Amino acid sequence: HRNVVPVLDVVKAQDEVVLVQEYVHGVPLHWLLRTAHEASSHVPLNVAVSIACQVLGGLQAAHDTSDQFGSPLHIVHRDVSPQNIMVATDGTARLLDFGVAKATMAAHITRAGTFKGKLAYSAPEHVRGNAVQQSDVYSLSVVLWEMIVGHRLHNSGQAEAELVAEIMTGRLPTITQALISEREMMGAYRWNQILALEPIIQKGLAVRLEDRWE
Repeated sequence: HRNVVPVLDVVKAQDEVVLVQEYVHGVPLHWLLRTAHEASSHVPLNVAVSIACQVLGGLQAAHDTSDQFGSPLHIVHRDVSPQNIMVATDGTARLLDFGVAKATMAAHITRAGTFKGKLAYSAPEHVRGNAVQQSDVYSLSVVLWEMIVGHRLHNSGQAEAELVAEIMTGRLPTITQALISEREMMGAYRWNQILALEPIIQKGLAVRLEDRWE
């Protein structure tokens, strides 16, 4: 899929298995976010939405993958974060590093009930060790929140227990709450765009799976 960095080879080196992936001429999204933050600017909304939509396309392709017999593999990426999204020089966003992805039909899978991935981008069920495909949607919603607001959703210096409590209870600020101090400066047009995006992101960040985008 054009929005997934393909694996070209699998190499076993002693006790490790290494994935050889296609080179992408570009930069990871976290580098762009840091650069924008240091310049006291925001990623343009159309760019943020484009990146999110392209990554969703890549996730859909992964989620729909079947084996040679047509049986779904139930792949879950489990580590969707700015570090694992490459933005190429042609503007294409590509998802990489399926290293912790779980395919329930694979010969070697991570034990059920264990946690893999970055905590700040993890859904409540993922924290409990039960990641599903909607967990990837939650993670991408966190990424989109951060692209629009311009800083981390969770305080990077907070204790792990506090971070887990925020995730499990859904006590998260909306994008309008996070940007209210900038409302007058950004103007009515951008603010109205943010108002339109807010319910989409909030549904993506829903604690309960039945309330979240499928």
